[in-house]
Amino acid sequence: MGAEKPSQLSLSGLNVAKQKLIYFFAEICTAPVLRLSIAYQTERELDEELIAICRVLTDLDPDNLESYEDRARELVRARSIKDALKELQRSKISVDEDVLRNVIKKNLSEDFNRYIALLKAGVAVVDENYRKNLLKAVSSGEIPQSLFDVPENEASALFASIVVSIMAELAFNHEHGLDCYLSLRIRHGTLSGQLRGPAEREHIITRRDAATKQYQANQYWGQRLSETFSLRIRVGTTEVASDR
Repeated sequence: MGAEKPSQLSLSGLNVAKQKLIYFFAEICTAPVLRLSIAYQTERELDEELIAICRVLTDLDPDNLESYEDRARELVRARSIKDALKELQRSKISVDEDVLRNVIKKNLSEDFNRYIALLKAGVAVVDENYRKNLLKAVSSGEIPQSLFDVPENEASALFASIVVSIMAELAFNHEHGLDCYLSLRIRHGTLSGQLRGPAEREHIITRRDAATKQYQANQYWGQRLSETFSLRIRVGTTEVASDR
């Protein structure tokens, strides 16, 4: 058929019933099945093929157009999340999510349960639009002050307090937050390596004695400087002698 992937099939040249084609693309051409093919070298190529299959299905089965569009949007969303996670790993910035989740549950469970009770009682006034804007802002990393300007009542104040507390734990927790990670991996790791490397190459850094806590003498430069000064003294002595 001259095609390596399902989306490359020329449907006009196939003598196959339309319902069978729909079943093939919708039920057979799934991620677990396509993953067995050697046509896809990476997960990204597989995702792109699945999105292309959704486009084929929208043409074949317009009655279920919304379903296929939702599937394609979910694939694009999942791919964006994967890309963001990869970029996050490359940037060496992360937090210990599991530990922080337990810390947050322990510290904020009472407030959260109180907020849920108020929500069920109809006291909360934080509307759906506010929630969407908040999630969008947190995802983008740009949180305007206006997001904290919610109507004053117990429920909304509690909601804002919970959000601020979670963000504070993620950013400033001394043991598991972003601040700790920056200290261990970047300030003391990557940054320290960048600053320390040139000094080590030039033999400037010396070890510190564990018992006395004093830095040991720099044998390398001590010897080099000694040899240099000795050479200069000998040259100077020879020049003085020759002048006489």
